[in-house]
Amino acid sequence: MPDQQLVIVALAIAVSVTVATAATLVTREREARAARDAVQAEVEAARARPEVTAAVRRYYAAYADAVASCGTHAFLKAYPHVAEGGDPASGVNDHARQIDAWCGQLHGLRFELEHYEPMRLHEHADGIDVTVHGVEHWDYIRGGPGGGEFLMTLTLRPFAGGWTVVRTDEVTLGEWHERH
Repeated sequence: MPDQQLVIVALAIAVSVTVATAATLVTREREARAARDAVQAEVEAARARPEVTAAVRRYYAAYADAVASCGTHAFLKAYPHVAEGGDPASGVNDHARQIDAWCGQLHGLRFELEHYEPMRLHEHADGIDVTVHGVEHWDYIRGGPGGGEFLMTLTLRPFAGGWTVVRTDEVTLGEWHERH
């Protein structure tokens, strides 16, 4: 009789562990599905707002032109807010400094803005955040081509009947390593 009780107890424990494990897996799958759905909603929102993604493309074109021409002044005239609170360590509003750093080193800069994933858009009370995960290609004056991956969130606000970039926040290598 005691052996039967041990078997029953062991089976009860095994069943409860299996149920708990299954519940955990179901919860994780629901969380993963919710996260995928949220990202998909942000991608669909970006597709539904072509004027916003067009403003992002114009921003990157202006940035590339400024790098090629050492045109920090013209760039900041078009996008004055991105000069405010620049912090290279955190990647916030660092493009003006980067234009000066690249000046005389590059004759071209190109972007594949949706190389890794489509633009994602998140609307909030202060405007719209657009996440861009792409590749930039550098054409050096001396030497061969180069490039690299970037992950950036741009904040846009309505301006003159359209949208303009008022803040950039690039994920730095340190932030990337913290996340992964």
